[in-house]
Amino acid sequence: MSCIDFESLFIQSAFDAFEQSATWNDDVIPLPSCPSTLSMANVIAIDNTIECVHYDMNWMPFHAIGARMVARPLSDLCAANAIPTGIIWSWAIPKPYTQVDRDGRLDQRLYQMLRGAALYAKAYGIPLLGGDSSVAGSTISTSVSLCGKVNSREGLRGCGEAGHDLWVSSVPGLASTGMTLLKETYVELETREPMMRALEEYTVRALDVRNEAEGTCDIHRYFDEEMLDCVSSFLLPRPNFTLRKSIAAEIKACMDVSDGLVLDLYRLCEASNVSAELHIQDTFGEELQKYGQWLTSDHIYFGGDDYLLVFSAAKESRDSIEVKAPGARRIGTLSCMKNDKAEVRCRENGALLPRRGYTHG
Repeated sequence: MSCIDFESLFIQSAFDAFEQSATWNDDVIPLPSCPSTLSMANVIAIDNTIECVHYDMNWMPFHAIGARMVARPLSDLCAANAIPTGIIWSWAIPKPYTQVDRDGRLDQRLYQMLRGAALYAKAYGIPLLGGDSSVAGSTISTSVSLCGKVNSREGLRGCGEAGHDLWVSSVPGLASTGMTLLKETYVELETREPMMRALEEYTVRALDVRNEAEGTCDIHRYFDEEMLDCVSSFLLPRPNFTLRKSIAAEIKACMDVSDGLVLDLYRLCEASNVSAELHIQDTFGEELQKYGQWLTSDHIYFGGDDYLLVFSAAKESRDSIEVKAPGARRIGTLSCMKNDKAEVRCRENGALLPRRGYTHG
């Protein structure tokens, strides 16, 4: 099959996965219209995902790989309190993946990635607008652009002030713990195919609300409930738009945490010209005990792929946030910079935390 024929098949398969009629037939993609209630619209979050850098197809289910391609820029839109309106998706696909079966169907690895992305996007009501594909390279490379609409530019990362409380929308570190558990379990197994089938089934069940499969998923042969909490946090991150919207009035500065809490907090502090002091042990003592066999303070501080929110708010907003966003945790405070340099310190011992986080690849 020629490259042109493959690209046509891929385009059709993408729209099939999203259960939409194919409209990706032109080089110009119309953006969604903007409701009159929004004073500012058409923001775009862009994220690249590269095989062997951002994911490993040996030990990750293909549906989850596709879902995470969408989750990465979706988390940025969530931090900006934007409403996601559509996906523009570009792929560079190596030639070995362009082989089709005798019925003219796409390589199942590619189709499962498309389906995982489509099911994930469907949960947030995001349609596929269009994009581009080409046959090139030795590894799969994708670029996802998520269009969104905002009605305010408040609450960005540069709006923090000394004296503000620091919060996170949920528990950091679970995703990186889950990634470690996945890799270690995969390496330890002599026969790995059954685990990968169980992971694929588990991911589809978690993604597809219409899936009414009966019986117990084999995933519990490999992970107990506490381990599965961590694995699920890694495979299927869930940017919390409901929480972000519910406390939009209270949030002063906000950004998503994807490269590790401390590293992303340094970025917020540097944009706001402040420093930060954290009290992680006090805040996450229960989680450190519950997941203590796997979760460590290093995971909480420096682990990546959380796709949660870190934000600041005035101290007067504590009661309001606790009522409106019961899952949020207060983790510290912002303070004045010393010597014109942002610092992030641990309140328990005063130690300066290094400016580092998770590095892909």
